[in-house]
Amino acid sequence: MSVTAQPLSAPTGVTATLRGKRIQISWQPVAGAVTYNIYRGTTPGGEGAAPYAGGLTGTSFTDGAVKKGTTYYYEVSAVAANGTESAPSAEVSAVAR
Repeated sequence: MSVTAQPLSAPTGVTATLRGKRIQISWQPVAGAVTYNIYRGTTPGGEGAAPYAGGLTGTSFTDGAVKKGTTYYYEVSAVAANGTESAPSAEVSAVAR
């Protein structure tokens, strides 16, 4: 009997919060995830196919490479031990100051 791995759920509870001159992205842990990927864009839905930051083992990420006055959009995905990636989270955004 073979066991089929269940696909990972997309991360939930994603927030983007301005912290000084940086943006902190946080999310709830996903059961079965070993790492997380962050996707970033400067237009809604423009995060692209390649992760902005990958292999994250925690449930937060601080983006220090932001430009004042620019709105950044983020999505987070969960990655299983076998490398399969979840669907992206809901998009969140924050304006760098």
